[in-house]
Amino acid sequence: MKETRLYNILFPLWGVYLMPIWWAIILPANFIMDSLIFIVALVILGVPGKKEKYKKCILRIWGYGFLSDIIGAAFLFVLLAFNYIDMKNAFNPLGSPTAFAFTSVGVILAGICIYYFNYNKVLILLDLEDNKRKKIAMIIAVLTAPYTMYLPSEFFF
Repeated sequence: MKETRLYNILFPLWGVYLMPIWWAIILPANFIMDSLIFIVALVILGVPGKKEKYKKCILRIWGYGFLSDIIGAAFLFVLLAFNYIDMKNAFNPLGSPTAFAFTSVGVILAGICIYYFNYNKVLILLDLEDNKRKKIAMIIAVLTAPYTMYLPSEFFF
């Protein structure tokens, strides 16, 4: 029986149960990436008090990012479980237009969730104009969406 692999930007879902040591790499790597992107967004938009805002939000941004990635991966898992995607295409999302389309929906769904959570749950905690909140949430969503879901499983082995 073949195993199913689902991917995230730095979070392969199979890493949870196959290789617990991955957590030692995945967690800090995602934290660093989320931190850099959040700080760059604050700098680009000229937001004052970056250090305080960073401290107040980064753990939530990081956590909601993982939750969003899991939602996107769960969507693909459901499609696989109900045979909407065959196993061959699940391991190579670039192998067929259908697999690419379904994977794209999973990536977009995760990106939408990242935007929603950051805009409505995280950045609301900051004293920011609504326009800046939207821009920061969009920057984070676009740059941290789980694009590695497109990589064939052979890339990781």
